[in-house]
Amino acid sequence: MCYIINIMKKINIQYLIISLIIGIILGAITEYALVYDMKPIIKITQSYDFWGIIMIIIAIIGKDYINSIIGSSLNILGMNATYYLIRLNMSGYTNIGAWKTFSMLGIAFSIYIGMIIYIIKEKIKKNKINDKISICTLVLMTFFAITFSIIYIANGLRFFIKVYFLYMPGVYGIYLGAIIGTILGYILNKKKIEMPK
Repeated sequence: MCYIINIMKKINIQYLIISLIIGIILGAITEYALVYDMKPIIKITQSYDFWGIIMIIIAIIGKDYINSIIGSSLNILGMNATYYLIRLNMSGYTNIGAWKTFSMLGIAFSIYIGMIIYIIKEKIKKNKINDKISICTLVLMTFFAITFSIIYIANGLRFFIKVYFLYMPGVYGIYLGAIIGTILGYILNKKKIEMPK
């Protein structure tokens, strides 16, 4: 319980609101660029690189991993919600399946990117990472994402997971790794076990 209270104290509401507003603005720009056929803007905003760069910038601005993760997640959710709501408002139809898929994908990559950025910042600033949650989570997210993807490609999971995109099993792996990594990291933090250098 004390750990959750400590995390809540670290959350920067102003930063999260700004992250969400930036996401809403970018989502609106993306959809209106399509509506008005602004080809140069469409080329930028329809790229995964663009969304990745935005998530990295938002994660860098966050002071610790909880803000980096929540901020970049809110940003991508704001983008997706605005994009599909404008489409719904203007045409009376929106692709709910794509909305859910890209929101899940965005949150998974926000968690992953946020954790990597946090670890890099801690290594640069302090030359060590004291919080075991970040290390455990990153390692397990990577492990489960790769494992789920390999098993899916080898047909083992196709009977259980029906997906529109080939990379979705990796997304599920990231979520599972984040949950297990957080729990394991919390236990290691509590026991104050030193991580190998």
